[in-house]
Amino acid sequence: MASTIFRLAVSSSRSKICCLRGPTLNRLTPKLILPSTTVTQRSVLHTSETNKQDQLFHIKKNRVHGTTHWLNERIVSVALLGLIPPAFFFPHVAIDHAFAVLLPLHSYWGVKAIIGDYLPPPIVPALQLIWTAICVLSGIGLVYLNVNDVGVTKLFGQLITL
Repeated sequence: MASTIFRLAVSSSRSKICCLRGPTLNRLTPKLILPSTTVTQRSVLHTSETNKQDQLFHIKKNRVHGTTHWLNERIVSVALLGLIPPAFFFPHVAIDHAFAVLLPLHSYWGVKAIIGDYLPPPIVPALQLIWTAICVLSGIGLVYLNVNDVGVTKLFGQLITL
């Protein structure tokens, strides 16, 4: 009986199986609800282009900004990978300053995306503000390290030899 109802429900594109309360409070019995021909399907949360008047929200897509941001992220990632061998073999002040700028920028973009995508929305703005402050302070600290101390590449070299 249940398999027949399931096959009937699957074969009909508009029919749904709904669980309603049975004779006892704790027992759920599946019942087939057949569509009526006069019912119009309107969804408040529908966001397709064909049904703009019923949309709950609409996010404007700025593809140029998104593409530019994606391209900048890839350039910074490749630049960081390209800076590692010269920093190891030929340490220089310009390479140190490039690391001081690119490392916090790369980590800022990556962790900010993780915060925005995976954490609950009420705490996202506060965490993004805290993460921005951490990245700015780390960038300032790395530049200070380059100007007044041994530099970023020498510091990493000293940390590795510990």
